[in-house]
Amino acid sequence: MKADPNLWNQSVDHLIGLLRQNQALDALPAHETVLLVVRLEAFRMRANEDFAELMALREQMNAQRRARNSTLLEVEAAVSSIPHDCA
Repeated sequence: MKADPNLWNQSVDHLIGLLRQNQALDALPAHETVLLVVRLEAFRMRANEDFAELMALREQMNAQRRARNSTLLEVEAAVSSIPHDCA
């Protein structure tokens, strides 16, 4: 399953909107709404930080893989340039 931060952020925005509508309808006390909104924003912040950290880690791994592949190609090219009758 692939994480989509945009979808998470939209979902949090939607939930916050619903909470504020409930507050406007007096379905939730104002202080409870504020606490829930703060918790949702904290969740969003942690999720976005985790996603950014994951993307940075993936980029590092990709860079290391590209470097290994490049080195391997250089070694293969050097080996293939050696005449076969040398031994």
